[in-house]
Amino acid sequence: KNKFKLATLIASCIIFEFLFLSSAKYPIPSFLTSIPNYYYELAKENGDFAIIDLPAGNFMQRSRYFYFQTVHQKKLPYSFYLTGMPRPFEDNTFLHYLSDLFPRKNREDLFLKCTDILSLEQGLERLRSLKLKYIIIHNNLIKDKDKYIEIHQFLRQYLGKSLDYPDNISVYKIY
Repeated sequence: KNKFKLATLIASCIIFEFLFLSSAKYPIPSFLTSIPNYYYELAKENGDFAIIDLPAGNFMQRSRYFYFQTVHQKKLPYSFYLTGMPRPFEDNTFLHYLSDLFPRKNREDLFLKCTDILSLEQGLERLRSLKLKYIIIHNNLIKDKDKYIEIHQFLRQYLGKSLDYPDNISVYKIY
């Protein structure tokens, strides 16, 4: 009988703390998302490589990409907890230039200023050596039409034509 009272007291304290004292937002933020069909195709592709989904600045965008990863099982070069990326990607001139094309409201400063002055071609070669195979652009997250055009022109210049999917996704192959 005393164990039941103790368990009830502990459970009540935990619920009280969660509802009234926790810094967590209440109700807990959530959103509905469906996994684009492209990621099911990507899951069938063999090999050890990474992809990058863009824009990838804010937490909600990155969390969607991690959810998509449950299907495709490929590596992602950003952290769920940190806003930055691993240094080889963070310092990459190609990705840095590309990230600057995205409107600021769509992202936090995901890429820091480059410390090495490399050409865009050298940055692209470095991405190949790091096994980054695809850049996936989520077009519906780019609200500014001029930025949309500029981003795709830049990527076409260096990577060629994209593969466009009905889920409003453009995929650029790096290697």
